[in-house]
Amino acid sequence: MERIYFQATPGLCDWAFRQLIAQNPRAAVIPGTGGLMPELSMLDQILYPCLIAGRKRHEILAELQDISPVPIHRLHDLPVRSREPIRDWAVLLRTLIIRPETIVVNGFFDDRPGLLPRFLELLPEDTKLICLGTREPREPAAWTTIHKGGIP
Repeated sequence: MERIYFQATPGLCDWAFRQLIAQNPRAAVIPGTGGLMPELSMLDQILYPCLIAGRKRHEILAELQDISPVPIHRLHDLPVRSREPIRDWAVLLRTLIIRPETIVVNGFFDDRPGLLPRFLELLPEDTKLICLGTREPREPAAWTTIHKGGIP
Protein backbone atom coordinates (compact mmCIF):
# COMPACT_ATOMS: atom_id res chain seq x y z
CA MET A 1 0.00 0.00 0.00
CA GLU A 2 1.57 3.24 -1.15
CA ARG A 3 0.23 6.55 0.09
CA ILE A 4 2.28 9.42 -1.32
CA TYR A 5 1.71 13.08 -0.46
CA PHE A 6 3.29 15.97 -2.37
CA GLN A 7 2.99 19.48 -0.96
CA ALA A 8 3.70 22.32 -3.39
CA THR A 9 2.34 25.55 -4.84
CA PRO A 10 -0.96 25.40 -6.76
CA GLY A 11 0.84 25.88 -10.09
CA LEU A 12 3.33 23.12 -9.40
CA CYS A 13 0.52 20.80 -8.22
CA ASP A 14 -1.37 21.43 -11.48
CA TRP A 15 1.75 20.70 -13.54
CA ALA A 16 2.52 17.55 -11.57
CA PHE A 17 -1.12 16.41 -11.81
CA ARG A 18 -1.00 16.62 -15.61
CA GLN A 19 2.32 14.76 -15.67
CA LEU A 20 1.12 12.01 -13.34
CA ILE A 21 -2.08 11.33 -15.26
CA ALA A 22 -0.15 11.31 -18.55
CA GLN A 23 2.23 8.71 -17.08
CA ASN A 24 -0.63 6.69 -15.52
CA PRO A 25 -3.42 6.68 -18.14
CA ARG A 26 -5.40 4.02 -16.25
CA ALA A 27 -5.32 5.94 -12.97
CA ALA A 28 -8.50 7.35 -11.50
CA VAL A 29 -8.19 11.10 -11.11
CA ILE A 30 -9.76 13.59 -8.74
CA PRO A 31 -9.20 17.22 -9.72
CA GLY A 32 -9.44 19.93 -7.07
CA THR A 33 -12.97 20.80 -8.22
CA GLY A 34 -14.10 17.18 -8.07
CA GLY A 35 -14.93 17.03 -11.76
CA LEU A 36 -18.67 16.37 -11.54
CA MET A 37 -20.67 17.28 -14.64
CA PRO A 38 -23.62 19.57 -13.82
CA GLU A 39 -25.97 17.94 -16.36
CA LEU A 40 -25.98 14.41 -14.92
CA SER A 41 -27.17 13.14 -11.58
CA MET A 42 -24.39 12.20 -9.21
CA LEU A 43 -25.56 8.59 -9.21
CA ASP A 44 -25.35 8.40 -13.00
CA GLN A 45 -21.81 9.76 -12.86
CA ILE A 46 -20.91 7.00 -10.41
CA LEU A 47 -22.66 4.24 -12.37
CA TYR A 48 -21.75 5.02 -16.00
CA PRO A 49 -18.01 4.18 -15.89
CA CYS A 50 -18.80 0.80 -14.33
CA LEU A 51 -21.65 0.08 -16.74
CA ILE A 52 -19.37 0.88 -19.67
CA ALA A 53 -16.81 -1.53 -18.20
CA GLY A 54 -19.45 -4.28 -18.27
CA ARG A 55 -20.55 -4.43 -14.66
CA LYS A 56 -24.22 -4.99 -13.81
CA ARG A 57 -26.26 -2.11 -12.38
CA HIS A 58 -27.61 -4.13 -9.44
CA GLU A 59 -24.08 -5.25 -8.49
CA ILE A 60 -22.79 -1.67 -8.55
CA LEU A 61 -25.73 -0.44 -6.46
CA ALA A 62 -25.20 -3.23 -3.92
CA GLU A 63 -21.54 -2.31 -3.59
CA LEU A 64 -22.41 1.36 -3.24
CA GLN A 65 -24.90 0.49 -0.52
CA ASP A 66 -22.11 -1.29 1.37
CA ILE A 67 -19.48 1.46 1.15
CA SER A 68 -21.39 4.74 0.91
CA PRO A 69 -21.45 6.93 4.02
CA VAL A 70 -24.39 8.85 2.49
CA PRO A 71 -27.80 7.40 1.62
CA ILE A 72 -27.93 6.32 -2.02
CA HIS A 73 -31.17 8.23 -2.62
CA ARG A 74 -29.26 11.49 -1.94
CA LEU A 75 -27.10 10.78 -5.01
CA HIS A 76 -30.05 11.04 -7.43
CA ASP A 77 -29.77 14.85 -7.42
CA LEU A 78 -27.82 16.99 -9.85
CA PRO A 79 -24.60 18.26 -8.26
CA VAL A 80 -25.85 21.88 -8.19
CA ARG A 81 -28.92 20.83 -6.19
CA SER A 82 -26.99 18.99 -3.54
CA ARG A 83 -25.07 20.04 -0.45
CA GLU A 84 -21.29 20.09 -0.64
CA PRO A 85 -20.67 17.04 1.59
CA ILE A 86 -22.92 14.91 -0.63
CA ARG A 87 -21.12 16.16 -3.77
CA ASP A 88 -17.76 15.40 -2.18
CA TRP A 89 -18.81 11.84 -1.42
CA ALA A 90 -20.19 11.41 -4.94
CA VAL A 91 -16.73 12.29 -6.29
CA LEU A 92 -15.03 9.84 -3.95
CA LEU A 93 -17.55 7.05 -4.53
CA ARG A 94 -17.20 7.46 -8.30
CA THR A 95 -13.49 6.88 -7.84
CA LEU A 96 -13.77 3.98 -5.40
CA ILE A 97 -16.42 2.04 -7.28
CA ILE A 98 -14.27 1.59 -10.39
CA ARG A 99 -11.62 -0.15 -8.27
CA PRO A 100 -8.56 1.57 -9.73
CA GLU A 101 -5.00 0.47 -9.10
CA THR A 102 -3.90 4.10 -8.69
CA ILE A 103 -5.72 7.28 -7.67
CA VAL A 104 -4.20 10.71 -8.37
CA VAL A 105 -5.72 13.59 -6.39
CA ASN A 106 -5.01 17.27 -7.05
CA GLY A 107 -5.85 19.46 -4.06
CA PHE A 108 -9.29 17.95 -3.47
CA PHE A 109 -8.64 17.41 0.24
CA ASP A 110 -7.05 20.85 0.85
CA ASP A 111 -10.28 22.56 1.93
CA ARG A 112 -12.20 19.52 3.11
CA PRO A 113 -10.95 18.74 6.62
CA GLY A 114 -11.81 15.35 7.99
CA LEU A 115 -12.71 13.83 4.61
CA LEU A 116 -9.33 12.22 3.87
CA PRO A 117 -9.28 9.85 6.87
CA ARG A 118 -12.80 8.63 6.06
CA PHE A 119 -11.79 8.12 2.41
CA LEU A 120 -8.68 6.16 3.44
CA GLU A 121 -10.84 3.82 5.53
CA LEU A 122 -12.73 2.85 2.36
CA LEU A 123 -9.70 2.65 0.11
CA PRO A 124 -8.61 -0.92 -0.67
CA GLU A 125 -5.18 -1.82 0.70
CA ASP A 126 -3.76 -2.54 -2.76
CA THR A 127 -4.75 0.86 -4.22
CA LYS A 128 -1.92 3.35 -4.66
CA LEU A 129 -2.83 6.94 -3.65
CA ILE A 130 -0.88 9.93 -4.93
CA CYS A 131 -2.18 13.10 -3.31
CA LEU A 132 -1.08 16.59 -4.33
CA GLY A 133 -1.83 19.44 -1.97
CA THR A 134 -0.96 23.04 -1.27
CA ARG A 135 -0.86 22.58 2.50
CA GLU A 136 0.81 20.21 4.89
CA PRO A 137 -1.31 17.14 5.43
CA ARG A 138 -3.52 18.03 8.40
CA GLU A 139 -5.01 14.67 9.16
CA PRO A 140 -2.86 11.84 10.31
CA ALA A 141 -2.60 9.26 7.58
CA ALA A 142 -0.33 6.34 6.97
CA TRP A 143 1.70 8.18 4.33
CA THR A 144 4.53 6.08 3.00
CA THR A 145 6.18 9.19 1.53
CA ILE A 146 5.73 12.92 2.12
CA HIS A 147 7.49 15.50 -0.06
CA LYS A 148 7.19 19.13 1.10
CA GLY A 149 7.99 22.15 -0.97
CA GLY A 150 8.23 20.50 -4.34
CA ILE A 151 7.63 17.58 -6.62
CA PRO A 152 10.74 15.41 -7.05
